[in-house]
Amino acid sequence: VIFRKEGREAWRSMVNDAHVEKIRDHFIVCGYGQVGKTVVEQLDRMKVPYVLIERDEGIYRQLLEDGIPVVRGDANRKATLLAAGIDRARGICALIDSDSDNLYITVTAKALNPKLRIITRAGKERYARAMKNSGADEVIIPEFEGGLMVGRMIEKYSDK
Repeated sequence: VIFRKEGREAWRSMVNDAHVEKIRDHFIVCGYGQVGKTVVEQLDRMKVPYVLIERDEGIYRQLLEDGIPVVRGDANRKATLLAAGIDRARGICALIDSDSDNLYITVTAKALNPKLRIITRAGKERYARAMKNSGADEVIIPEFEGGLMVGRMIEKYSDK
């Protein structure tokens, strides 16, 4: 049975769950979209331990196959955050493409672990302020950061 596809997937899932339970002083990354992938690459480069939370089953299965520590579920749910080890984590990155979800994750995460460092993504300035007021240590607005970067490039190529 273990040599069948279903058996291999079950085995990978069991190994992953055991690994996730052992991780300490890690970052939790919520969402494996473009921003999440980039953050994971940086965490790998810096050799910082992490656990991903991903709700999409196809992406979850691929992450399992790649040996990336992952919890399948909705990061808005307390049980999912607990499964990712929020009580023993160093920080959390709420990178979902929804300001309201990231705000909710920020509030819930801070309630579950007041010492947690929270880095979150916002699309709108009003949500960024709410996230900061709710306990986020850092709030990133990707479009704003991209604009700053383009401005620096323009300055670099401008005649002075």
